Amino acid sequence: HGGEDAVGSQAIARAEVHAGPLPQREQAMIQAYRTFTQGNPGEARRIYETLLAKNPEDVDAWYGLGDAWFHDDSIAIPARFTASLRAFKRALVLDPGYALAFDHANFILGRAARPHPPWVLLPGDSIAMLGDGKRRSVDSLAEVQAVARARNESVTLAREWANLQPEIPKAHGALL
Repeated sequence: HGGEDAVGSQAIARAEVHAGPLPQREQAMIQAYRTFTQGNPGEARRIYETLLAKNPEDVDAWYGLGDAWFHDDSIAIPARFTASLRAFKRALVLDPGYALAFDHANFILGRAARPHPPWVLLPGDSIAMLGDGKRRSVDSLAEVQAVARARNESVTLAREWANLQPEIPKAHGALL
């Protein structure tokens, strides 16, 4: 995952060589990931969204969509992490054992669960920047509630991950 994944880039290059006889969905998944690794997450999102329009139960497309949002540094954190978190959560509903979705969702939630977080988790899985100290996006009571919400969700998600994949050290680390 991510635009700097050399192993993934090599694997996707090999997959492209052999993509011709594959079904259209698999070809599109290869194209979306290749586009993403080449630094065009917006186009990758468009391909994933096209796949999801055809099949809203496509867990891999939900994960890919979340990943493309997550790693798109050209978009401000609130928008990209809101869209990313929602896509990862949808992937986890469809496949509760999708480890990569756990990892990314827990990153977003874990940062929002800190005592003085850089962003907060609002209702509806919306992310908002806390503010710069002069202008705050939420008041102190809303911040306390948002941190508690993120902490509860982060711990719940980490427990689910550790229970489903007890051999994954990162899952246990998420609980910390």
